[in-house]
Formats: sequence, C-alpha cells, structure tokens
Amino acid sequence: ASRFLPFEIPSLSLAYLGKEEKGFYALVPSTKCSLLSFLERACVMDLDAFRAPLKTEDVARRGHLSLEERSNLYMWGLLALCCLDDSFRFHITLTDGIADAGLRALVGAGLRKALEGVLDAPLRIDALTLFKQENRNRPFSAVARLPFANVQTAREKA
Repeated sequence: ASRFLPFEIPSLSLAYLGKEEKGFYALVPSTKCSLLSFLERACVMDLDAFRAPLKTEDVARRGHLSLEERSNLYMWGLLALCCLDDSFRFHITLTDGIADAGLRALVGAGLRKALEGVLDAPLRIDALTLFKQENRNRPFSAVARLPFANVQTAREKA
C-alpha cells in the first residue's frame, strides 16, 4: 500500500449488478478510472502468493468460461478472472440478491433517496483494507487497514 498515492474516483452511481433474480445493488464508479484499474491489477498480481488454492467446486461454480477466462482463473484466481479481462467492475456491495422485481424497485428507490449526498460525489481512495472470511457462510471481517503513501492516520495527526 505504501507504493501508491491517494487518488479519487470522480463520482459514484447506483447500479444493479448481475442477473435480475440473483443480482444486487452496489455503488460503482460513474466513469472508468485508470488509477483504480491499475490498483486492482497490482493487488491481484502482487498478492497472488497469499490466496487460497483453487478448489474444484470454485471452478464448477463459474459455469462456462472462455479459454482466456479459464486460463486467468487457474493462473490468478477467482477475482482475477474478472480483473484481468476488463469485465470486472469495482463495486461497493449494498444488498444481497433481490429476486422479487417489485421489492427490487422499492429497494432501488429507497437507496437512491438515502444516497443523495453520496451519488455523484468523488470517492477518495487512500488505503487498502485486508479482509478475511472464515468460510462462504460467514461475513468478511477486517484484518488490517494499510494507508497509501503520504497519508497520515488520525493517530499520527494528533
């Protein structure tokens, strides 16, 4: 993290990602951000030695993959399957999947109203946070927050 300088994503939008019945609401960059793309790729490649081994069920769950996607999956893991072929969209997940179309519309309207001050505002990226997940059925928990170069923490400022 100390190799990177802070940057901003110019603005965020609310999006429904994935297939309708299995999708979810998330915040996404309104426009492509090359600095974010660079950071994503650096994380995948530089941290590869720390990822868990790929399991047969992980491969099966992905369904049909192109030769390039399958190659990236075995070479770099699940996240890289998306990051390295430019199909990945950085996102901040806001909901679980919402199968019911009526509920999906209500949740979307509620989120737009609740996020009025956040949407279309810049998002400063100034640290990486490492998360762990004990297993697929458990939530993620933060392990460490690693500031970028030239970023002082609240403790250092005091």
